[in-house]
Amino acid sequence: MRLFATIFLFAAAALAQSKAPQATTLVNTGQEPMLPTSFSGWEKQKDAVKSKDANIADTANAAALKEFSFTDSESATYLRDGRKLTLRALRFNDTTGAYAAFDFYRKPGMLPYDLCDAAAHFERTIIFRCTNMFVTAEFEQLSGMSASELRNLVKTLPKLSGSRALPPKLPLYLPDEFLAAARFSSGPVSFAKTESAVPAVLADFSLDTEAVTANFNTADGSASFTVLSYPTPQLAMMQFKKFEAWQQSQADKARVTEINRSGPLVSIVSGHVTAGYARKLVEKVNYQADVTWNQNTFLSKRDNIGNLVVNIIYLSFIICGLAIVSGIAFGG
Repeated sequence: MRLFATIFLFAAAALAQSKAPQATTLVNTGQEPMLPTSFSGWEKQKDAVKSKDANIADTANAAALKEFSFTDSESATYLRDGRKLTLRALRFNDTTGAYAAFDFYRKPGMLPYDLCDAAAHFERTIIFRCTNMFVTAEFEQLSGMSASELRNLVKTLPKLSGSRALPPKLPLYLPDEFLAAARFSSGPVSFAKTESAVPAVLADFSLDTEAVTANFNTADGSASFTVLSYPTPQLAMMQFKKFEAWQQSQADKARVTEINRSGPLVSIVSGHVTAGYARKLVEKVNYQADVTWNQNTFLSKRDNIGNLVVNIIYLSFIICGLAIVSGIAFGG
């Protein structure tokens, strides 16, 4: 009876597991509303504009938005107690696009702000990014509750999940002291705004190139530190040879240019900087490959709980048979 009870419990558990509802996660697919109708007492007005056209989202920077894989946008005005708030949300295909957009729209002099994935502010304007969305908030009048109000806004925004929600890893290859000033770019338009000493044509963004640039000042002048990422080490080696030829052709001998390659990464320091310091910086960029070992995840006979139960039954019969035979033999 205990054996049959055990089998019954195993079967009931397996049936319950198969019928149990699976948890689902809301994924930002580009179809959900971008901005809420209300939050923290702010009410959206009827002048909201939604568009999938980059020229409508930002006419002056439409080319840059296309580099960032722009999908759609929404602009809206909110009112609360006679105050006005203007929000503009830009959505991209992945978090990398929002990351690049944040660095593109971040102006010199903006201070860091604690909001969502990253934020910055200047006077009454706050910009921030949340996974694949970039949002600009312009307050007519800031208050002590503006920060908490924006945090409530963040809770209403659709969030991206999965591999597309991961931020780019390239900025992490820069030394820590350059991260605050670093600007990420994924195309020639956004790369030109970083003011890197490397020509955009030479970087060749047609190869699906990504770049991160940090400009800094030295005792002798200004310099730039750029790290370029290419899809494969072979492409990086091909570009590295072009960079060496460019290095030799530099007319301004007061500018020092150091180049180094590590895997698919090419790091370049150029400007009024000592050769020793430039070499030290490029050598800090070291690529570390992530190796994944894939294993079969199918259920073998050894791991199948059903086979275990059947083998227990067989073993029980064998033990009972041995007990009967042994009893007869002992009695005889």
